Amino acid sequence: MWGFKVIRLLKRNPRVLCTEPYLSIISRPMMRPLTVQVTCAFWDDDIRLFYEPNAPSVPSRLHALKFLAESGIDVELRIEPLFPSSRVPETIRIHKPLSHHSIPEAQSRDDIGNLVRFAKKSKVRAVIAKPLKVPFSKNAQRCKKWFATIYRDAYPDKKRRASGGSWRLPDNYQRALVSTVSDFCARERIKFKHCMYDILIFLRLEREGEGMLIRTKLRFEQSL
Repeated sequence: MWGFKVIRLLKRNPRVLCTEPYLSIISRPMMRPLTVQVTCAFWDDDIRLFYEPNAPSVPSRLHALKFLAESGIDVELRIEPLFPSSRVPETIRIHKPLSHHSIPEAQSRDDIGNLVRFAKKSKVRAVIAKPLKVPFSKNAQRCKKWFATIYRDAYPDKKRRASGGSWRLPDNYQRALVSTVSDFCARERIKFKHCMYDILIFLRLEREGEGMLIRTKLRFEQSL
């Protein structure tokens, strides 16, 4: 009907999809193939409060993820963004520890393992991960304040690298961050995807007879 091979519905707050009429809409055969991607970067909700104080709690997101999967919806977990981390070896992570910058560890190795195991237990179809990009946007002032020095000191010449309007970590640093997730996925035998290319669009879903619109972001993703 839509002319697309796959439709991916990206939600940071998936709870609304667990209620009617939204659950019935996304459950319709005409919506296939549809996948709901739930973003949950944290396992510890206290850490989520530091980085995303206005975002839904970790338990509410994971409960919704499990509920949707049990309701027969194809669900994928997005562990993103992956923040700079002290779990990366010092030979790669040449900047000072996060504690030096008064920044808490966002995703310990145990946190990543717990998220992947929860996804496996909840019968999630895949786990997706992507390192943090720090945008130049004025709306990202807190993020730039936290990570400006780290993204500079992550390079031997102490010069930040930018691409696509964002500061980026060195390639080997990004690979090290992602490998923690991919290694746990391999261990738990759950599909892992490294999100590389995103195209955001909007899809309108109409409820029969009432013309009610759900306006929500969709992401079509090409994964390696």
